[in-house]
Amino acid sequence: MARPGEEVRTAPPGWRSRRRAHLLLVPFTILVLLVGWTPPAAASLPAVDDSWSPPVVLRTSDGWWASPIQATLLPDGKSVLFVGIARNQDPPTSSSKARREAWVMPIDALGTTPPPSLTIQELNEPVDYDATIIGDTYYSDDLFCSGDTLTADGQVLLAGGTRTTKDLTSDAMTVSGLPYEVLYNGTSLTRVPGQFAAVGPLGDPDRWYPTLTRLPNGVILVTSGYEEVSPYPTPTGTIETYDPTTGARSVVTTSAPPQIVNRDYTHVFVLPYTTGRYDILMFGEQSMPIETSTTDLGALSVIPVGRPGYNGVGTNWGTSSTMLPILVDNGAWGYDNGSVLLASGNQSSVFEHNAAVFDPVSGKWLGSIDLVVPRQHPDAVDLPDGRILLINGHDIGGDGRVQQAEYVDPARHFSPSLGATSEGQVRGYHSIALLLPDGRVLVGGGRDQDTTSSLEKPTYQYYYPDYMTKPRPAITSAPSALAYGSLFGVTSTGPTPAAVVLVALGSQTHSFDEDQRYVQLPVGRVTTSSGTSTVIAGSPTNAHVAPPGYYMLFVLDANRVPSVATIVHVG
Repeated sequence: MARPGEEVRTAPPGWRSRRRAHLLLVPFTILVLLVGWTPPAAASLPAVDDSWSPPVVLRTSDGWWASPIQATLLPDGKSVLFVGIARNQDPPTSSSKARREAWVMPIDALGTTPPPSLTIQELNEPVDYDATIIGDTYYSDDLFCSGDTLTADGQVLLAGGTRTTKDLTSDAMTVSGLPYEVLYNGTSLTRVPGQFAAVGPLGDPDRWYPTLTRLPNGVILVTSGYEEVSPYPTPTGTIETYDPTTGARSVVTTSAPPQIVNRDYTHVFVLPYTTGRYDILMFGEQSMPIETSTTDLGALSVIPVGRPGYNGVGTNWGTSSTMLPILVDNGAWGYDNGSVLLASGNQSSVFEHNAAVFDPVSGKWLGSIDLVVPRQHPDAVDLPDGRILLINGHDIGGDGRVQQAEYVDPARHFSPSLGATSEGQVRGYHSIALLLPDGRVLVGGGRDQDTTSSLEKPTYQYYYPDYMTKPRPAITSAPSALAYGSLFGVTSTGPTPAAVVLVALGSQTHSFDEDQRYVQLPVGRVTTSSGTSTVIAGSPTNAHVAPPGYYMLFVLDANRVPSVATIVHVG
């Protein structure tokens, strides 16, 4: 029986049109430029020539070890905001002390050797309770396990987190979510006034592991999470919105379908176009797709068909996911724009070495992909060449190949391949991975396995995909801002550009990047003179294709080798 506000279908939706919507079609002037243009043939880049930097140890000014759990690439493209923890011992013991930690770290320049250790510059976290004792009760707030996203103007919003409450007379302890948000404005963290609008089943507005999604109008969608973590895990079926421009909050629903619940984070995606009545797609732990609409966010619809092989229990626990590249030629790689790849899953299950693609246009799963390595809690990263990188993660059976990166190439029928080199350690649960503008991937933190005997590593290192050693285009001129549905030019040197893409700045935690997005742009005439190429491209047509915010702009040559990116604001 459907719950209030929930529509449950018993079969894939027959009312959808299979007509492929060419969402990236641009004004007539652009179409004229595109006449006769053929997209470059997809080339296979063998994932064998990769490498890793040595790890860098992160220390606080007073000598503690700092471990990242959440990471956001900032709009300058040169630094990362980390949220995590610090401990006074490494490796930690049962008697180690720990504290919350947040800091901004500059990215080591490409071509330089990272230092063996780095002393972080700590940020003050404006929490409501800082080891506070009121009467016989102890309160402490932490920002890790919050939701995180970049706002349209480039600030970082952190929503929810962890509150520990302890009765000093009985030693009874409760862990719950936080009822408020914190904003990083480029200089400092500030407490957002007020608290969440929606109240969960226990009567509180607390959220632990909520998901933040930037909508096409710049408003932030706040989805689910847990109201209480311990001693009684209590998911909240509430969804609400927060407008970072006005501060307005609105309750969407207090009775979302239970299929949105995930022990980690609900995975939420803005579709690049409206599919039937829906343009938002969600996945919880059961892997059943849930759809809703930006025009009626409370109209949640469950498609009761989980991933191929669905067994109903924990299918998507430890899954990483990403929307596949949004292509100019919709369907050219065998899927409709808006399709989502879900990789790995519940430990000791078939899903640990499996990936699947859900197509929102057909409302169906496109089948399974056998991955090379079984791993739980990997990080899925959209690379600028269109491949999906699966990196980090752990295997409960101890498969050491989790230390090697795996590639899934949607342009090559989702063929997987394995990197040849090892990062030298296991980065499992709580690891982070972010694509950087120069094409490297920043990784850090992570446990050996998801057990109490292994805690987060206080280190980071760089991963170098195979394209880093190839001749690459070099952008010499590009705009810093793009309006929707407009023409712009990019000049470059080196290999002739054949494609232009946007990749959103990442904001990642717990194996899910809440801001990840890859948009291929229509390319017109390419002219080359005296070693310099100029390519005319079309910007995204609307905010569904690319929600407003900051993106990395790459040019690719005919072999899909990317340039170093320039940062642009879209919208």
